[in-house]
Amino acid sequence: MFEPAARPASSSIALSKSALILAALALGSTHLAAQGEAYYFATAGMPQGTNGFVDQWCGPDMLPYTADDIDLPERGNIGGTWGFSWIDSDGDKTLGAEERIFVVIRREDDDAHTFSTRSYPQYGVLAESENWIDYHEARNVGPSSSEIGDPVAEGNDFEHNDRAGSGQPAWEDASNYYMFNNDRPDQWGSGGSRYYFEHRNGEGLDEIESLNKFLSFQNNKDDPTTAELTENGACKDSYMRSLDAYTRGLLIPIEDIAGLADGDLDPLFGWYTGDMAKYVREVLGPKLSDPELEVFVDDSGCSASGLPATHLMILQIECPIRINPSGDCLDQSTAEALAAYWGIEPLVPGEPDTDAVYRVSHILLFNDDLTKTDMGVPSFTIEPADGKKRNLWVQDDFWRSDNANVGRYVLDGSWTITNDTSLDRGCQETDKLFLLPGGSPGWFEAPLGGTLDTADGAIYAVAEVGQVDIPVPALGQGGGLPPDTIFQLVLLGGEPLQPVAYAEFSAAASSVNAGGTSGPDGLAQNPTRTMTGPGADIPLYDPLESMFSRYVLRVSPASVRLLEAASDAYTPNDYTDIDAYTELAKLEPGVAGEVRSVLFATSGGLGTLAVAVDGFAVFANLDPDPSGGGRQKPGDENQDGKLDISDPVALLNHLFLGTNPELPCGDHTATDAANKALLDANGDGSIDISDPVSLLNFLFVGGGLPAVCGGDPSCACVSIPGCPENTAGDCAAP
Repeated sequence: MFEPAARPASSSIALSKSALILAALALGSTHLAAQGEAYYFATAGMPQGTNGFVDQWCGPDMLPYTADDIDLPERGNIGGTWGFSWIDSDGDKTLGAEERIFVVIRREDDDAHTFSTRSYPQYGVLAESENWIDYHEARNVGPSSSEIGDPVAEGNDFEHNDRAGSGQPAWEDASNYYMFNNDRPDQWGSGGSRYYFEHRNGEGLDEIESLNKFLSFQNNKDDPTTAELTENGACKDSYMRSLDAYTRGLLIPIEDIAGLADGDLDPLFGWYTGDMAKYVREVLGPKLSDPELEVFVDDSGCSASGLPATHLMILQIECPIRINPSGDCLDQSTAEALAAYWGIEPLVPGEPDTDAVYRVSHILLFNDDLTKTDMGVPSFTIEPADGKKRNLWVQDDFWRSDNANVGRYVLDGSWTITNDTSLDRGCQETDKLFLLPGGSPGWFEAPLGGTLDTADGAIYAVAEVGQVDIPVPALGQGGGLPPDTIFQLVLLGGEPLQPVAYAEFSAAASSVNAGGTSGPDGLAQNPTRTMTGPGADIPLYDPLESMFSRYVLRVSPASVRLLEAASDAYTPNDYTDIDAYTELAKLEPGVAGEVRSVLFATSGGLGTLAVAVDGFAVFANLDPDPSGGGRQKPGDENQDGKLDISDPVALLNHLFLGTNPELPCGDHTATDAANKALLDANGDGSIDISDPVSLLNFLFVGGGLPAVCGGDPSCACVSIPGCPENTAGDCAAP
């Protein structure tokens, strides 16, 4: 668990709490905490020794130690680094003698990619924190060729970075999520190995913040040989940039390398035509244990790098270059002159398009043993701790550098993003929450990056929910939402979107539901089947102690479940064992259907009570649930595929006469869960005389439906885990 922020002295608690609430909830906060750079992948290299890559460049295949490597002039790659880029100025994929080639320099921390605590590699997400890479022109014809001997300036010619653009909402420096495929084709459907990941902007972007990644270019030195052009002048930043950068990569635990079989790894962009797995295993693998291997060793607060490595990353980028497309350099002629310095010409003068393509390849290493777990940062792992592989389609803790940025959510109600003043979630990040003021209903909808199907694997909608009382409540006060305040998690599918399944919970009761329609206030209604359960425990948010219960709607063909975890029963950025949370309600069988969007809705708090959502996520299992069981007609004890008077009679015989000793499902006893699902007509959790009485009432005097019908008046055949397939009567194949 993360430690809460330090408390003030007791004599100032009331004043501090009032100030915190007013600042954080009423007015918002202007404090922009740095995004936690927790996972620090540093570019590797060998500056000396038999494997040194000094004064060599990787060639067009963009990987070192292969047949097309190029010899460089002295000091062309003084660090021996394995980080490279190339401006293919005519876009023909052939390295011309005049085209600019670069190596990563080793200067402070500018040879690293950092990833934040918002990363969930075990669930398919890498959240990039910063990409800010300095390069040296490897043929020594860049601006810094005159700086030999200066350990800071030497080689610092040029960089690419993810600096925010004009009007671009950003985390830190326009960072963005990468998508990682976690044991099967990822959300983009691009195939590849279990180690593959990729990121690209555009329609269908999976992450809900909807931040686009700019790749921007910057000059760092002024070339004294070009007196007519000031490369390091007012126009040096972002005079070339692109939104079309496409990243592909491989992320491999070091311990897995020796076991890679040929063909196990995706070829990335295909610049290297050999077998990538063979290259990693036979070429890179032995070099990772070379005593001359180096990475830049750094400890920058929350991020660290060092050896021995625990993870290898091969990251490649391909980016069409556009000259000044967004107006950062107001002098278009100067922007074109700066681009021409690197061999790039516009197709039409004054227009941004060029033929040039920028190619990048970095080999990076990470040592997870240096992760600041003592500060609450989780270890970096690509295998889920509970062994259940899931892709994470939405993950949002509402952290923003711009609280007005709601991303791709569709909103109804006065939702705002504001600081959660109670919790440091690691690396001095400021946590945020989604707040709906009291007195009105509201909902927010998260469209998914693709269509999911519950038949492919269970779908989970997760929300961490609390309440805020303004004016400030007494310190440590518990729950208190009115019992008629309703919350819902809804999976939406179809055209137009309608509920596929939903969970409803309040302090008074809970339920899980199949089907339904969307009401005018966003709340789902009119389910075709339902099952109820006890009320939820929704805590009162305390500005000095974060308290949010986590609720999970889990939907598969086998069941629809509503799960709850109290604030002290889960770690905010951990989704291990969510299937084992306390079950509030369960409906069997579940729902088979496609899902395109997920919605959180509430009838709203009353008076001063506001609704707070601290975290929101959507998962999909990578494997389907076990079979939903055999099809059965609810209440059909004698297995003739019908529900009639013979069934309560057969059940009475079993209970009292011993002439019918075995029930049809499971272990054939009245305590078996499958038999209770089939025959517990009144839904009280046991099979006894009340059940045949309930069936007789239903059949002959207009009594209520059997419980397993779930409110479906047709009481059609359903799949019940643990029961055999019944192909008679109403359950016969159509």
